[in-house]
Amino acid sequence: MQPHADDAPISGASYLIPVDNVPALVRHARGLLERARKAGVDCALQCRIEPRPHVLRDGDLLQWVTVLVRPPRTAGWSLAARYDIDPLGMAATIPHSVPGTELPRRYWSLGGPVCEHCHTVRDRRAVFLLAHADGRHILVGRSCLTAFLDCPDPERIAALFDALVPDGIVARHLVRDPGAPGYGGGYLDALDELAWTAAIVARYGWRSVAKADAEHTATASRLAFLMERPHPKLASLWHAERAACEPADEHRATARRTVKLVRAAPADSEYLVKLKSLAGASAVHVRDRALWCSAITLDIRRRAKERERETAASAPPIEPGRQVVEGRIVKLDLRDYRNFVREVMTVQDSHGRKFWGTQPRFLYDAKEGDPVAFRADVEPSRDNPAFAFFKRPTRLPKAA
Repeated sequence: MQPHADDAPISGASYLIPVDNVPALVRHARGLLERARKAGVDCALQCRIEPRPHVLRDGDLLQWVTVLVRPPRTAGWSLAARYDIDPLGMAATIPHSVPGTELPRRYWSLGGPVCEHCHTVRDRRAVFLLAHADGRHILVGRSCLTAFLDCPDPERIAALFDALVPDGIVARHLVRDPGAPGYGGGYLDALDELAWTAAIVARYGWRSVAKADAEHTATASRLAFLMERPHPKLASLWHAERAACEPADEHRATARRTVKLVRAAPADSEYLVKLKSLAGASAVHVRDRALWCSAITLDIRRRAKERERETAASAPPIEPGRQVVEGRIVKLDLRDYRNFVREVMTVQDSHGRKFWGTQPRFLYDAKEGDPVAFRADVEPSRDNPAFAFFKRPTRLPKAA
């Protein structure tokens, strides 16, 4: 008679597993079920990833996983626990029970692994506790299982039970593999990283990769990383800067607001798709840290647009016609057309109004932030009264 379920209940336990190990745990469970199927054993094994928040502990991001097991049962008997000799070699033995199974007190520990069927002292990992549907329990040696589990190969069932104990299944996946890439954790608190970046930006302004390369400085996210985790030999040099840039409540509020902006943003670019995938977790890996910290630019742009709207509401309207355009260059760009490339620039005046058009040849040496003044034909935008297009720019005549 092949083992069958006999309405055996499914029981289990929940474990905290490093997120990088969860796929291997699921594959491991599938492999055990395949072994049971080939042996003709009717049992159940399921790994369920719980929809609970991740846990960040010692640089590892942990995922709650529940392992559910229905052990083989036949003729009312099922395997309830396996006994092991104490790792220190003491006489007492340690039970490895199926989660959810309540063992009678007398089976919590044993003076020695003795089979209650043949009354023989057994070797290490050779005794199992069987539980009957009517509440009876008995210790049985591996070779005596045939008397209770009526099947052609009870030893194979015992071997499968060894493998199907959830604690044993999970044991190899509870810690990160030292040989795996990125060993040592490397996960960081997502909100904390954004709060530090917001504090750095408030003090030094946003430094992109291009700006950092041009000025031979660190990016804003890199500077925040160095302040949080200075090299031990340089810790004293960073102490003053770290104290000055310690995140305050306003920076943490900016971090929370940034997360909301990322989650609400449309996934209309590869950059936003990646950011939105990171925004769903409470921690980010160190390799994704720079990408994640760049999300602070969404809040920077949001605040800039709010200021522009406020300025546009209070600024005097731009009049059409030829006039003097005076202000600072806020952006230089290139526009690709079918047969040529055109340099364009955006100039913002003292009222916050913006003028956009072709960069004149006599201003080719100008850079972003430089003050400029020229005469041009101006046409206000129909959609934004504080924005206008200019064309045919010319130099201002020199004062006599």
